This record gives sequence, C-alpha cells and structure tokens, in this order.
Amino acid sequence: MKSLTEIKRESKTYEAIQQALMVGLLTEAGFSFDLKCPERLASKTLQNLVILECYFQGNPLGFGQKIEEYCASQYLRDSEGAKTQNEIKVAKRRKDLNRSALSFNWLVKYVEQYGYILTRRPTKIPKKTLQMEKITGIGTDHECIFNEDAIEQIGRKIHVHILSEFQRHMSSFRLKEYDEFCQLTLQTKNRLVKLEERSMK
Repeated sequence: MKSLTEIKRESKTYEAIQQALMVGLLTEAGFSFDLKCPERLASKTLQNLVILECYFQGNPLGFGQKIEEYCASQYLRDSEGAKTQNEIKVAKRRKDLNRSALSFNWLVKYVEQYGYILTRRPTKIPKKTLQMEKITGIGTDHECIFNEDAIEQIGRKIHVHILSEFQRHMSSFRLKEYDEFCQLTLQTKNRLVKLEERSMK
C-alpha cells in the first residue's frame, strides 16, 4: 500500500506532466511561453513550471500579471488575520497553490478553444484554494488522441525537454511557438484535428 507521501508525490508529478502536455499542444497552435527557470529541482517529483508570460502569435496576453494580481489579492485576505509564522506560511502556501491551479486552468481553456475535448477526473473541491483540474483524456469529436497513459508518457517527455533547455545563468526561458521537439513528440499534425485561429484575449 502506498503511503500518503507517495500519493502526494505522484499527484504533484502528474500535475506537472499534464501542464507540460498543455503547453506543448499550445505551441502547435502558435503560442509561446516565458518560463521561470527553477532555482532547484526536487529529486523525487516533477514540479509545475512557472509561466511568466504567454504569447499568441507573438502578442503578449498578460498571463503572468493577471494571475499574480489575483493571487496577491487572495493572499492579502488570507494573511490579514495571520499572527504566527506558521499562519503566514500557510497563507503563502495557499498563494502558491492558487497560482499553479489558476495557471493550469487557463491553459485548459486555451486548449479547449482550439477544438480539443478534455476529459476531467472528479476531484474533491478544496475549501480555501482553487482546484486544479485533472485531465484524463484529450480528443476531438472524431477520436481520442491521448488517454491517461499517453498524457503521462508524452507529458513527461515534454517536461524533461523543457527542463533541458534551462541554463544555470538564466532566470527565464522562452519556449517558442511550433517547438520542433513538441511537434515531433505529440505527432498530432496529421490527425483529425482542425485548430481554429482565434484572437486570444
């Protein structure tokens, strides 16, 4: 039987994997991303990427700023009555969780606007933080493109690819639209998927 710690690690790793897959799919549609280079990497889990900005056809969407504004306002409310160091730590932890959840959920909306149909796993709704959606399938009206196993395998490859692009002296990294590795790994170009071009706001 898995320990609670192992279950949490697997959950966090899957969150990072599904995020990487969403990012990869969006690069195929003309999106690019400024990603924060992690100061250190966890040895037993994969970590969510911090998206500083998102661009569509070269135009910034204000992605990171909008998320930071929401999380900062929520943090002020959560920390308003905090008196101890532990209470402040909890408020900061909630801010980080909200940032990860809101960032991913926005990626999901972008992916859906481009014609993909996502299958979600029912999750317990937290009381004091936003809920990050858990994706178990990606497809179209015609077919299932990625089941949960494929999401895990391909998302992991894209995540590792992105991390390999980070350099120690860099504070951020630009994952460009139509990234060659993502396109080769996803192999969706010849599938029954027609991505509509829409202006993203």
